[in-house]
Formats: sequence, C-alpha cells, structure tokens
Amino acid sequence: MTTILSPVTDPPLDYPDRRFRLVGSLVVSYLVDTIARTESLIDRLGNAAFYIDLFGGFLMVAVVWEVIRAVVIRLDRRLDWFGQTTRRLGVQLVAGVAFPALLSFLLTLVYMQVMWQQNIFDAGWLDTEFYLVLLLIVFINVYYFTFWLYGRHKRTPAIQPVSSVQNTSSVSQPGPIQVVKGEKIRLLAPPTVAYAFLKDGYCYIKTFDADVFVTTFVLDDLSEKLSPADFFRANRQVIVNRVAIQSYRSIGNGKIDVQITPDFGEELIVSQKRAKAFREWIGGRSAKSTED
Repeated sequence: MTTILSPVTDPPLDYPDRRFRLVGSLVVSYLVDTIARTESLIDRLGNAAFYIDLFGGFLMVAVVWEVIRAVVIRLDRRLDWFGQTTRRLGVQLVAGVAFPALLSFLLTLVYMQVMWQQNIFDAGWLDTEFYLVLLLIVFINVYYFTFWLYGRHKRTPAIQPVSSVQNTSSVSQPGPIQVVKGEKIRLLAPPTVAYAFLKDGYCYIKTFDADVFVTTFVLDDLSEKLSPADFFRANRQVIVNRVAIQSYRSIGNGKIDVQITPDFGEELIVSQKRAKAFREWIGGRSAKSTED
C-alpha cells in the first residue's frame, strides 16, 4: 500500500509565534542568568545588574531564536522531514543546533567582555550556562518540528491510499487520476497529462498547462493505468505522453535524449534498456527525430 503526503512544494509554514518567542526569550534569559547563582530573586530585584543581564540575555536569546526560526523556514522549503529524513536531520543539527550554539557563545563572549570586562573562559560559562543554552536550543528545534507536524496534519487532505484493490483491476482501466495541490484533490483526465515524474520520493504529474500536482499513484501504477499507446516509461523517473515529445536524438551508450514540453527542467534520457522499445513506440509519427 502506497501513501503519498503533500509535497515540499506546498507553501511552507511561517510559524506565527512572535508573542511566544518574546515571552520565551525573557523566560530563557532569566533561567540562564539564574543558574549557579546563590542569591534569591528578591535580593536580586534591588540590583541594577540583574536588569542589565536580564535585558542583555533577552536580546541574545531573541536573536538566536530568530536565527533558528529562519533556518527552519528555509529548510522547510528545501528538505522535507518525511521525504528526506536523514538529510534533513543532518542539516538541521548543523544549521539549527550547532550554528545557534556557536552564535550564543560568541554573543555571550562579546557581552561579558563589553559589559562586565569578564573573560568567558574564566567566568565558567562553558561549564554551567552553556549546557542549559544547548538544551534550550534543542528544545526550540523540537518545538518547531512539533509545530510543523501539526501544520502538516491540518493542511494535508484526507487522501485515500493506493490499496491493493487499485493495484489490480482498477489500475489497468483508463480513467481519471487523483492528484493533490495545496488542500484540493482533483481528478485529471489522462490526455491532459504531459508527463509524470519521481522527485525526492514523491510522484508528480505535470499537465500541458504546466500545472504540477502530486499523485497518490506510484510510477509503476501509472504505467499500468495510462494507455501504453499514448504514454511511455522513459526511465525509472519519468513517464511521458507522446504528444509532449518535441524531438529526440541518439547519444552515447545507446541512450536517447528526448525534448519535451512543458519544460522538464533537466535532461530526459531514455535508458539503453528502453531505447529500442521507445523507437518502436514512437514510430516516427508524433515526434521529429534528429538522429543522423
């Protein structure tokens, strides 16, 4: 059974949490400043240094938090948590945890030197507060991941998975193809499909109007569902409509370079294994051969 979730081409979440970030930055600043101190809060309220440290810490936390949020939004556009889990996790650890931790260290280094003429290494910050800062950075990352899961759940339509029933008789019968774009589920007539392709673990369909949709079918299912007289499986990643083919030419190792419309964005190569079948299928009727 195959289930396809909404693609990374969906509009990313903008995480509207400004108030939470402001309050959270203030709370984190207080927690970090309080660790390893023996004075009570009541005693510190009468000390001007308490307010200076609280405000300075608030600004530093707010900057680091905003950086993490910006990293998360950028990665949401490029790396899907479900489709590219390992790569996303690795980049998230570097850009969302290690870099903010280094930034926190540098900001604190400058703050302590400028405001209190203290050396961060002599003050013991790395032995106490740094571990709490690192823990809080990880918590912020987990918070945004949870936010993302919730937002994804709300935006993902209730798509029926491709079941074993679809993989038998229903797949072989020509008919509309269920696709998704944003929050809408649509049915596409096969003649409107220019080509279907696999990218980042998702199966997409591009129409002759240049609209791109994600489909609940995998390419193997589409190969059976679409008419073999009109559609050809060029390679493991692409199924192309005869009408979409503009020209083709032989290249090295017995492969064929096919030009299609709408633009695919990269080379469409018919594998050597399928080259003979492609020539027999195309029959010279609907595409202009540029072979010498």
